[in-house]
Amino acid sequence: MTDEEVTVERGPVDPGALIRSRQYRVILVFAAIVGVVVSLAAWAFLELVHGIQVGVYSDLPGDLGFDAVPWWWPLPWLAIAGLLTAIAITRLPGSGGHVPANGLGGGGGPTQPIELPGVLVAAVATLGFGLVLGPEAPLIALGMGLGVLAVRRAKRDAPEELVMVMAAAGSFAAISTVFGSPVIGAVILIEAAGLGGARLPVVLLPGLIAAGLGSLVFIGLGAWTGAEHERVDAEPDGSADQHAADRRPLLLGGGAGDRCGRRGVRDRRARAGRGARRGTAHGAADHHRRAARRRARGRL
Repeated sequence: MTDEEVTVERGPVDPGALIRSRQYRVILVFAAIVGVVVSLAAWAFLELVHGIQVGVYSDLPGDLGFDAVPWWWPLPWLAIAGLLTAIAITRLPGSGGHVPANGLGGGGGPTQPIELPGVLVAAVATLGFGLVLGPEAPLIALGMGLGVLAVRRAKRDAPEELVMVMAAAGSFAAISTVFGSPVIGAVILIEAAGLGGARLPVVLLPGLIAAGLGSLVFIGLGAWTGAEHERVDAEPDGSADQHAADRRPLLLGGGAGDRCGRRGVRDRRARAGRGARRGTAHGAADHHRRAARRRARGRL
């Protein structure tokens, strides 16, 4: 990539002109590549966490001769998770990731590549051993770090604006693997990061391209490896069917709400149309009355 291809103008720029430029098209292609790479890394991360959880809490007690998981079984694993997390916070760059109390948008700048080992160690320990439940924040950090790494590898002196765009694209791709939709992940990150104004379309297009391709790669990997089917089949006593049954009221309610909403829109449009026609008829009648009065005054 040449300097001309990746240069993002400094200072105030017209977002429309930037989006139509050749440099921005190169950025979109690069965002697509970042999305594929991030989705592969996110899939591997989630599979690793899932394997640790199943091995520690499902397989290992039986392998050690326990008929059921003892009540005390989580305690040593939680202690090990806390120890590993403390090492990641105190000994590795990045302090183990952002502070959860600050929210997803309160971590300052994007995660740097040098901080990824500490973030991943803390994330695997806390998620795999059961200290925390949600992988969203580690995935966002992973996507940002890989996006920054890709830009730095392609162009060492890349402008900060380009680094931020690629970091956002990587985070879009990573979070979309959790929610199964690039749009949902984009909305969450836009709200968390407070994106808006002229910057929004410039960041949103590369992010959606990266998230869309990342979702396709993630779904393809699950179908190709069979990991998705193994997770569903592993649920005992037909719990997968029960989960589907539990979702039926939501689907029915959503369908009913959508139908009512569409009917309400049609009713409002019909009333607006009748009002416009009545207004047109009244206006024509008033016009004719005024014309008749003018003719009568002319005869007088």
